[in-house]
Amino acid sequence: MRRLNDILRMEVINLFDGRRVGFVSDVAADFHTGKIDSLVIYGAARFFGFRNKKKDIVIPYAKVVSVGEDLIIVDMDEDLCKIN
Repeated sequence: MRRLNDILRMEVINLFDGRRVGFVSDVAADFHTGKIDSLVIYGAARFFGFRNKKKDIVIPYAKVVSVGEDLIIVDMDEDLCKIN
């Protein structure tokens, strides 16, 4: 079992295309069950933060394939890959 602090800032890699999705910025959890519902990766600011930023990515925890020591492997299909 991992602590929430261990998951935050972990790198996320997509198994579908091998690309780096980003780093976990936040999680959505069900506090009644104590289970994670989704991982949130905040979008990066563009042009020194003066322009709009990339969209945040919300990954349902059901898409998580593996949680390793340093990274999380997810299996997102083509539609979800277009978000990034």
